[in-house]
Amino acid sequence: MNFIYPKEIVKNYEIISKLGKGVYGEIFSVKNNDTNSLDVFKVLRNDKKFEHSQINEINILKKITESYKKTNDSKIEFVSLFIDDFFFKNHHIIVQKKYSQNLYQEYNKRKFLPEIIKKIIFDILRGLQFLKFNKIIHGDIKPENILFFDDTSYRVVICDFSLSLDLTSENNDKKNFNIQSIWYRAPEILFRNEFDYSIDLWSLGCIAYELYFIRPLFSTKTESDLFSKMICFLGLPKTEIIKSSNITRSLFNLNYELTYEINSNIVDKMKIHRDNMNIHCKSATLKKLMLGIFTWDPNDRKSIESCLKLFKN
Repeated sequence: MNFIYPKEIVKNYEIISKLGKGVYGEIFSVKNNDTNSLDVFKVLRNDKKFEHSQINEINILKKITESYKKTNDSKIEFVSLFIDDFFFKNHHIIVQKKYSQNLYQEYNKRKFLPEIIKKIIFDILRGLQFLKFNKIIHGDIKPENILFFDDTSYRVVICDFSLSLDLTSENNDKKNFNIQSIWYRAPEILFRNEFDYSIDLWSLGCIAYELYFIRPLFSTKTESDLFSKMICFLGLPKTEIIKSSNITRSLFNLNYELTYEINSNIVDKMKIHRDNMNIHCKSATLKKLMLGIFTWDPNDRKSIESCLKLFKN
């Protein structure tokens, strides 16, 4: 996709540098020559198979930006904002406000103190609350999609809505389970069951653990491995969960007993993670948050609102 270069002028923007690339396109730092503001280009791939998700992302960005302008009296941003979109050399470009480094980049450089972690998690919760208010499920909450607002504070915003669902849209596909990065994937997505806003909370719980203990909770490449780790971490699911889908039913016999043996290395590793959360987490708030989020059944999971209350007590 090498057709935009540093110092090139595109519309009224000067290209500064390439920031990164992903499945859906490339990110560039740009300067608005009319306002002197620093923004970013998200240059979308010119590929028919991505067209629906690209249009979906743009519509969601426009919706949340308009809602932000109308309803956010405090003008504190918790989600990345839309500025413009246009076509250049047959590629759709989204212009957004530029923020700072993502959470993954930063926590790999330094350890955050518990009070800082709480501030970060609180901001993400506020972002999820704002998205829920607008009936949007993010669908890919992970450290790479959390940006620091600037280089000096610990404020963060949620970005990247390429996998998000607008529940008010006629085109939303709640049968699409090709969402959530596997390390942050909720059980209901794993089992192909109905889901709601609480899948984003599950991902948030994984981030809270990762920031506190500086290691991912469910690092894996396969869903079978993910399920094994969840079993070791959460214990066996309730019968209702086992019955809930063909996927879970195939993993248990008629007596609801697990039909395969889990690797002892996984058992040992997840015991350490479980002990970390139950015993070694010294932040009462973060511990309550994680214990309230990590449940097989989304109906037993804390709501966004109840999680927020933990930070206000």
